[in-house]
Amino acid sequence: MAKLSVFRLAVASLCLCGRGDAYKRRQSAFTFSAEGTGLKLGGPNLAPEIRVAPDDFPGVIRAANDLAVDFGKVLGVNSTIVTASWESTIAQKNPSRPIIIVGTAGRSGLINNLAKAAKFDTSAVANKWESFSYQVLPTPWEGQDSIFVITGSDLRGTVYGIYDVSERIGVSPWHYWADVAPSKKQYIWATDTAAHSEGPPSVKYRGIFLNDEAPGLTGWGGQNFQKSQYGSAFTSEFYKRIFDLVLRLKGNYVWPVMWSSMFYLDDPKNGPLATEYGIFMGTSHHEPMVSLCSRRLKQL
Repeated sequence: MAKLSVFRLAVASLCLCGRGDAYKRRQSAFTFSAEGTGLKLGGPNLAPEIRVAPDDFPGVIRAANDLAVDFGKVLGVNSTIVTASWESTIAQKNPSRPIIIVGTAGRSGLINNLAKAAKFDTSAVANKWESFSYQVLPTPWEGQDSIFVITGSDLRGTVYGIYDVSERIGVSPWHYWADVAPSKKQYIWATDTAAHSEGPPSVKYRGIFLNDEAPGLTGWGGQNFQKSQYGSAFTSEFYKRIFDLVLRLKGNYVWPVMWSSMFYLDDPKNGPLATEYGIFMGTSHHEPMVSLCSRRLKQL
């Protein structure tokens, strides 16, 4: 708990998609015994191949890579990530590894072609805010018995689906900040029950406010991250960790640190990083004042 204890992280307003019936269905989406049913995603010397279309959001491709790493943490066998077109995907008949297809409805060439072939129904997520679904899909194309599909309505919806699977197989959203070790598994099965879907969330913007960060977080950050030209440790390497936590908790908003720090100036990568991750950034105190002053100066 060392990292978590160095600062107060306000996550009370991270209103997630809900726990009720959706959470119960999620609990039965995966099993971990040697004799499971459905699609075997992992076992001794076996991990899935994760396929994502090159035309999907960069943030989705990034999170798909995280999922590959998470399977490795749980199984002890490395998963692989493949950027694949639809043509190359259907050309491969019954590969030796199970296939997971990840993609955003309306954007991913893989998901769009599955839907076009009437093999996959995206109505549970299409045109919705931050929604996702996943399921075992039987006979998606000739020569392929079954695959596992994760799809979302938009960038964050797809990423939430990816991280939801990560959590279910044994990787906690708090893997970094609270040092929660992955839950090791010998086998992972995706059950062939009805598709699991979540969203849209009941609260549109959900996140954390990094408030009163000095001295705890500031001191710890200075010991663990390279400081910017202005002496701040809160650069893109720090915010990668924050954004990862927020997305794994199905949030979308961050209010950055402010004491002697400038989110957009401390590291020029900070702003583009938030865009890639799909995180909305708030500002307070001096930053909106600077923006207001700049606009007024231009009017003079």
